[in-house]
Amino acid sequence: LTNKGVILGIVSKNEESIALEAIRKHPEMVLREEDFAGWKINWLDKVKNIEELVSELNLGLQSVVFIDDNPVERDRVKAALPEVYVPDWPKDKTLYASTLSEMRCFDTLSITDEDLQRKGMYLSEKKRKNLKSSVQSYDEWLKNLQTKIKLDKLQDSNIKRTVQLLNKTNQMNLSTRRLSEEELKDWCLDKQNNLWVLRVSDKFGDSGLVGIISLVCSQNEAQILDFVLSCRVMGRKVEE
Repeated sequence: LTNKGVILGIVSKNEESIALEAIRKHPEMVLREEDFAGWKINWLDKVKNIEELVSELNLGLQSVVFIDDNPVERDRVKAALPEVYVPDWPKDKTLYASTLSEMRCFDTLSITDEDLQRKGMYLSEKKRKNLKSSVQSYDEWLKNLQTKIKLDKLQDSNIKRTVQLLNKTNQMNLSTRRLSEEELKDWCLDKQNNLWVLRVSDKFGDSGLVGIISLVCSQNEAQILDFVLSCRVMGRKVEE
């Protein structure tokens, strides 16, 4: 799932030091600490932990799949966070792997460069937040980030990611227009239509292709049709 661009997180009722030691040192542990974008390991309500972890990662609750072997915990999350997908889970541990592989919610038509690099992007986000807590002001933090924004026209090398961003982004999406690759290519052939994609990077890493803006031009007027920005870069004044 990590290699497909799915972000992994942990909410666990446990002592953090004990759980992390097992992740770091247990010889049968396939995943290691660096494979997780974040975790909340304590004795608090898992609903609270999910909300806090999602907020830290700049995601929406509708992006979350919560897998838990305890039916009580599953029912609690289902009732309190209806946006979160909580699949039924088998009692038999030998069925865990096959159940996970049969889940369709992680399917994707294609995997982009951004998908493959997503884990590293979230680890970079942790470094940004650590910097934010160490400086005196928001403006000082922005200055220290050394953010760079690059605009490109739509082309074969970026169309898959552009279509993915257009169709998956809900929160900051001016029109929520949904198009296939062919439909977007056809739309761009009209001379009145203009579309740019934007990439964002800073001193901690490359956030990839995270935005789209399109204009429909008619005589002396230009209308913004699409204005899309990934929540990954929200809070850095990229939209401004």
